[in-house]
Amino acid sequence: MNTTQRSLQDLRQGVSLSAGRQYSLIFRLALPAILAQVAGTLMQLIDASMAGRLGSLAAASIGLVASSTWLFSGICRGVIFGFSVQTAQTIGAGNDELAARICRQGLAAILLFALTFAMTGLFAAPHLPVWLHGEPAIQSMASAYFGWWCLFLPFLMLNEWAVQMLQATGNTRLPGMLQILMCALDVVFNWFFIFQLNLGVAGAAIGTGAAAMCTSLYLAWFTLVRSPFLSGHHSFRFRKETIQRAVKIGLPVSVEQLVTGSGYVIFTRIVAGLGSISVAANSFSITAESLAYMPGFGIASAASAIIGQCVGAGRKTLTRSLAWRIELAGITVMSVMGI
Repeated sequence: MNTTQRSLQDLRQGVSLSAGRQYSLIFRLALPAILAQVAGTLMQLIDASMAGRLGSLAAASIGLVASSTWLFSGICRGVIFGFSVQTAQTIGAGNDELAARICRQGLAAILLFALTFAMTGLFAAPHLPVWLHGEPAIQSMASAYFGWWCLFLPFLMLNEWAVQMLQATGNTRLPGMLQILMCALDVVFNWFFIFQLNLGVAGAAIGTGAAAMCTSLYLAWFTLVRSPFLSGHHSFRFRKETIQRAVKIGLPVSVEQLVTGSGYVIFTRIVAGLGSISVAANSFSITAESLAYMPGFGIASAASAIIGQCVGAGRKTLTRSLAWRIELAGITVMSVMGI
C-alpha cells in the first residue's frame, strides 16, 4: 500500500491526519490529475498544430468547431460527476459493493448520453460551420472534423468516466500516466492519418479518437476488473435512488457547462465574422490560455475524491479542514500559473 492509499485508509478509519499529511494527500492526488488535465489540453493543441501544417485554413476549420466539442464534452462530464461523487462517498462509508454498482450505473448512463450526443452531432455536423458563420473555404473541413469527433465521443467519455471513477478511489497515478500516453498516441495517430493516409483535417479527429479508444478501453477494463474497490460481478441496472442523487449532484455541473460552453460557441460565431485567420488565432490562444487553469481542474478532481470519502466516512471536522486546505492549494497554484 502506497502513502496515498494509506492516508485514505486512515481517513476512512477515523485516524487523525496532521496538517502535513493532509497537504501531502492533496498534492499526491492532485499532481497526476493535473497531468491528466494538461494532457487533454495538449491534445487539442496537437490536433490544431499538426493540421495547421496543411495551412491556416485547416487550423481555422478545427478552431471553428472547437467550442462545440467543449460544449458537448462538458455536459457529458456533468453526468459522470453525478456518479463519481457518489462512488467516492460510498467508498468512504466502507460500502465497496454499492460503490461498484454506482460505478456501473455511471458507465451505462454516460454511454447512453454520449451515444445520444454523438448522433445529434453527426446530424448537426454539415450545418454547424454554416451557422457559426465559417467561411465557405473551411466549412467542409470543419464539418468533417466535428463529425468524426462526434463518432468517437463515446470513447472520449468512456475515458473520462474511467479516470473519474479511479480518482474517486484515490488512484490518480494510473489515469495520469494513461492520459500522457494518450497524448503520445495522438501524435503518432495524427501523423499517420493526416499525412500518410492524406485524410487532412478529418485525420486529426480520427487520430484523437483512436488514441482515446486505446486508453479508454484499457482504463475501463482496469476499473471493472482490477480495481480493488470497483471490480467484481455487479449489476448495471439503474436504481432510482442512485439516479435521483446523480441528477441532484450532476445537473448543476451540466447546466454550468451548458451556459459557459454556449458562451464560447457564441463568441466563436462572432469571431468567425472576422475571417478564418482570426478563428485560428482565437482557438490557439484560448487553448493555450487553458493550460494556465488546468491545474485548478486537477486539484478539483483530487478534491472530489478526498472530500467525497470524508463525507462518506462521516468525518465532518476533517472535511472542513481538508476543504479549506484544498481551497488554499488551489488559489496558490492558480495564482502562480496565472502569473
